[in-house]
Amino acid sequence: MKSAWVVVLVCVVLTSAAFAQDDFEIPSGAISAAADLVGFRPVLSISPRQLGMGGAGIGVADDGAAWYQNPAALGQLNLCPAEGKKWANDVIGSITDATDSGFGVTWSGWQPEKRMGFGVGYLNSSVSFGASAEEIAELFENIGGDADDLGVDFGDGISLEREITQFGAGFGMGLKNSPFSFGLSIIRNEDKFSAAMGDEGGSLDDNNTLINLGFMYTFAQQDKAPIRVGLTVNDLTSERKAIRFNDANDNDAVELDEVSIEDIGPFFNLGVAWPVTPQWLVAIDVTDITDETDDGPFFSGGVEYSFIDSPLKLRAGLADTGDGHDLTLGAGYAFGNQWRVDAAWRNADEDDIWSVGAGYTW
Repeated sequence: MKSAWVVVLVCVVLTSAAFAQDDFEIPSGAISAAADLVGFRPVLSISPRQLGMGGAGIGVADDGAAWYQNPAALGQLNLCPAEGKKWANDVIGSITDATDSGFGVTWSGWQPEKRMGFGVGYLNSSVSFGASAEEIAELFENIGGDADDLGVDFGDGISLEREITQFGAGFGMGLKNSPFSFGLSIIRNEDKFSAAMGDEGGSLDDNNTLINLGFMYTFAQQDKAPIRVGLTVNDLTSERKAIRFNDANDNDAVELDEVSIEDIGPFFNLGVAWPVTPQWLVAIDVTDITDETDDGPFFSGGVEYSFIDSPLKLRAGLADTGDGHDLTLGAGYAFGNQWRVDAAWRNADEDDIWSVGAGYTW
């Protein structure tokens, strides 16, 4: 079913490219919304540690990925400056592979004396789809349709690629001597689609800027690290779109007047990081609390175990997909107080996802 929808999406992209000179326009965000609807979206992972813990990071957010996970954490990072230095910094570089591949680099740093921090990062990921003319015809037959009705000559088949690039920065600050901090991040999101059919092709971009707020409060525990509770409000200006099927019955053919493109957001997300013991950390995220996507809220979480006499850490979690949960596993190993490596794996429905990265603290 999803594959058939992707075929339709390819046709829309090609048509928009072919008729652009005739003022044929697709509403901003429509292509991205259609791709999201059918699950045609690359994996965006900036932290193998977060991926290994079921994707939970809003409350954890204590390393180089903090500005991206929850900018408020920049006001209370778990980093100590080197002797004689005012700033403590952490950088993470990672690569991720699912259907295609992705990579990212991110830095977060803070000045404990002023309880103030900054972060910047870059993330790129892509996914592709291809089908022969025979496969297209079979896909439409499976949903009771006929590819010939589209009036398109598929020739040797079609291919579609979606590439998402994100880059941005964040700022966070603690409120005087209180356990409360707040932050802001701005992320440029560039969503590019490239489609080809035989010797012909076209491309379309859906770009926007995401403004996000973050808040964090810590609860002290005796003889243990504090409990961290984080709240993020993502996409304040509702740049993201969604396709809605108004009054459409799942068993009926969908008419054009039953389909609408709506703004969704902002997205409210809550995260908790609870050090149950000095060895065990439990992290839970509840994202899309107000159900902007019609599939939420999403409950994801995981655990991290730190060995007492070893720099090894093991992680496991469950990531909410809306239809169920994917199992995640991960591990990290530190070389002294500065270098570390992390790896994670997620048992996704269609393709397993893995991510490896290295971090450096100074």
